[in-house]
Amino acid sequence: MPTTEGDPPSWPWARCGGREGAPARSPPRPPLLDLECVRSTDVGCRRMTERFLSAGDPPTEADIAAARAFADGLLAPVLAEERIAEQPPERLVVTGGTATSLVAIHKRLDPYDPAQVHRATLSRADVDALTGLLSSRTVEERAQLKGLQPQRAPLILAGAIAISELMLLSGASAYTASESDLLFGLAVCAARTTAGLPCPIAWTPLPADLR
Repeated sequence: MPTTEGDPPSWPWARCGGREGAPARSPPRPPLLDLECVRSTDVGCRRMTERFLSAGDPPTEADIAAARAFADGLLAPVLAEERIAEQPPERLVVTGGTATSLVAIHKRLDPYDPAQVHRATLSRADVDALTGLLSSRTVEERAQLKGLQPQRAPLILAGAIAISELMLLSGASAYTASESDLLFGLAVCAARTTAGLPCPIAWTPLPADLR
């Protein structure tokens, strides 16, 4: 979700003049994220791994190329339909375990530190270098990399390939990792709506959805 560093907290109530529960001030409207489109594409790490990256350990160059072609085949039509290439995103924000794990590997975080991962940025060159590193290692060797949780070792390469293709096709030169995912964003919207506060995106859940 979009945030602005330095903004005061937007609590609607505070202790004021010795009375608790009095409104301290009007809550500021959060930055609005106007979603022009919402598309879901079935480019899954497990799906890609099982189809293209399980025959060899490490996978061959042909395996990697096939996985890239698969991701490209699913992502390219969607981006073309939404005409993303005509106006590349100002910022590409990526959530999920792959996005955060790549940052942690890049920074060699041991132990993992969310504060150093959230809102960190990786360039396309960084992602391609990490993809090359992961593709040259066996699953067991990947599990030994600083910053990577061992249980993510079998699937991290597929995720890196998907992000790499997304950056290439969208024209994004870098991505920003977010520790806050879709469920977090929906929870924020639901909480603000039930509190009578404006939602930070151009979508408002119905009261029935919150029961």
